[in-house]
Amino acid sequence: MPAVKKTPLAFLVGALLATQAGAQGIAPTGAIRLYVGTYTGGESASKGIYQLLFDPAKGTLRLDGAPTETVSPSFL
Repeated sequence: MPAVKKTPLAFLVGALLATQAGAQGIAPTGAIRLYVGTYTGGESASKGIYQLLFDPAKGTLRLDGAPTETVSPSFL
């Protein structure tokens, strides 16, 4: 089985932002809710699923609540 290359979180967040904004036609001043799944095994300190809010007007990204603990939900 080939090794899985872990993609940097910043790239995943960028891809999600582009998908969310285009698919929903969200106004530039509205916050966009994102869900990010992370790898949790090995040396990772990640918890699983994180909910984030992106404000395109301010260019800010912030955590919105505690993560949902689950094992490697990288499919998000």
